[in-house]
Amino acid sequence: MLVGVLLMAGFLLAGGGLVAYGATKLVRRVRHARLREYRGTTVTGEVVDVVWRGSGQHSRGHPKVAFTDRHGVERTVVGETGTDGPPLPGTRLKVWYDPLDDTVPPVVTNDWRGVFVPVLAIVVGGFFLAFVGFALSSLLTSSFA
Repeated sequence: MLVGVLLMAGFLLAGGGLVAYGATKLVRRVRHARLREYRGTTVTGEVVDVVWRGSGQHSRGHPKVAFTDRHGVERTVVGETGTDGPPLPGTRLKVWYDPLDDTVPPVVTNDWRGVFVPVLAIVVGGFFLAFVGFALSSLLTSSFA
C-alpha cells in the first residue's frame, strides 16, 4: 500500500512538473512569436550552410540562413534549434528581423522542432496525471467495496 502511494506521488510530481514545464515553454514561444509579429517583419531566406555544435553523438546541426533585408543588405543568421537532420542548403526558411533595430538578432521562425519538446512534455505529463487519477479512482472504489 505504501509503495503504491509513493508511486502515485512520484507520478503526480513528475506529471505536474512536465505539464508546467511544457506550458511555460509553449506560452513563452507564443508570446515571442506575437511580439515578433508586432515589432518586426518576416522574409524568406535560404539555407547556405549547416553549423554543427556539440561533439560526437551530441552533435546538432543548426541551419545558417542568408536573407536580404528591406534595405537590400544581405544578412545571415544561425538557427537556434539544432537537430541530427538539419535543413539542407538550398532549403527556404522564414526569418524574422527588426528593421528598426539592428541590435536585435534575427530569428529563424518556421522550425517546428522548437515547439515539439514543450508539446511532448505536456502530453507525457498528462498521461502521468491520468495514470494517477485512474489509480486513485480504482483505489477508492476497491476500498469502499
